[in-house]
Amino acid sequence: DELFVDDFLAQLMQSLARHGGQPAKPIAGTARRAATLAREYLTENLDRPVRSGELEAVTGLDRYALSRHFRTAFSTSPHRFLVMRRLQRARRMIAAGEPLAQIA
Repeated sequence: DELFVDDFLAQLMQSLARHGGQPAKPIAGTARRAATLAREYLTENLDRPVRSGELEAVTGLDRYALSRHFRTAFSTSPHRFLVMRRLQRARRMIAAGEPLAQIA
């Protein structure tokens, strides 16, 4: 999964930056807006695979910058956010009594 690979690379870059002695920088307004746009796009597209290029087009940021800003803004990666929202939706559908075949 492309978002999973991006998540892994962003975590690696953050770890390298953290251990490189660079202080964490607060997220700028533009970066926060881009992260929010990505979050909204992911939420609107829970029912299909989302490619990194789509998020790049929506936000105007490259996948690595977006992943970094998304994690700073929401304490999770775009990939993990998408997976967790899908799980939440599935739980709601199960609780509502929808057939498992329809949920899958």
